[in-house]
Amino acid sequence: MSKYRIAVIPGDGIGPEILPAGTKVLDAAAERFGFRLKYEEFPYGAGYYKQTGTFMPEDALQILQEFDAIYFGAVGLPDVDDTLPARLFTFKIRTSFDQYVNYRPAKLLPGIEGPLRNKMPRDIDFVVIRENTEGEFVQSGGFVRPEFAEGLATDTSIFTRKGIERIAHYSFQLARRRRKQVTNVTKSNTLIHSLAYWDRIVEQVSTSYPDVEYQKMYVDNALSSK
Repeated sequence: MSKYRIAVIPGDGIGPEILPAGTKVLDAAAERFGFRLKYEEFPYGAGYYKQTGTFMPEDALQILQEFDAIYFGAVGLPDVDDTLPARLFTFKIRTSFDQYVNYRPAKLLPGIEGPLRNKMPRDIDFVVIRENTEGEFVQSGGFVRPEFAEGLATDTSIFTRKGIERIAHYSFQLARRRRKQVTNVTKSNTLIHSLAYWDRIVEQVSTSYPDVEYQKMYVDNALSSK
């Protein structure tokens, strides 16, 4: 029987409330599909920051590296600067372990009444894939003389061919296992360099998957999908 070690980081706010329920779901899945899970909990987050001045200890990434997966709740508290959790915690973990896929399934389950009138489980079943380490997450920017009248601040989104290609390949390979459809939701009509480059490379990748239907859609129009 396969065994997996899971690092549990409840974090702050709702995190400590939802993770115990989540581990029950994981345990039920483990029992049903014949594997075992062993949990170890870590107190990292904004609460830890208030006590120690850091969101996690210096060796936290080395510790987490030894686990098969990280089960994370939430990070942030009202009395902690809300720019710190992403910069000092979330992005550090994300980039250190190269977690470049943000996978967000949206599915209406049988027996659940959905918010859209007359829609059934067969009508709502899609996955949103977002690149998770590039773009605005690179944190390329800074301040120039911020306290002066001419002060300015910059944030620059950065996209690389490698980063775009790998998230595109992931999406098309996922689509092959599902409905064989990929929609590239973009804003390249206004972000005419970074997202135009994104669109160009995604379209190039699409030619490697002739069995998958590909289309591009501006985010303004991404209100429904077949």
